[in-house]
Amino acid sequence: MTATNYPQNVGILAMEMYFPKRCVIQSEMEVFDGVSAGKYTIGLGQEKMAFIDDREDVQSICLTAVQNLMEKYNIAYTDIGRLEV
Repeated sequence: MTATNYPQNVGILAMEMYFPKRCVIQSEMEVFDGVSAGKYTIGLGQEKMAFIDDREDVQSICLTAVQNLMEKYNIAYTDIGRLEV
């Protein structure tokens, strides 16, 4: 089998992420929750934790990520064989 017989453009060709704009400082959350210092920052390795507010939901986050992906990589919707969110 020659190299030209292998399928082309198969696999993960592009990826996009979205992070909510709101976040909580984990060291402040440790104090608020009354847990030992470092439980979140050292134990979980988190400095901040993002969350959505009343202006975002799972669907809007997914649509934002898809739109950013399509625009960033100049992909036509008709070019997609499979998309998982």
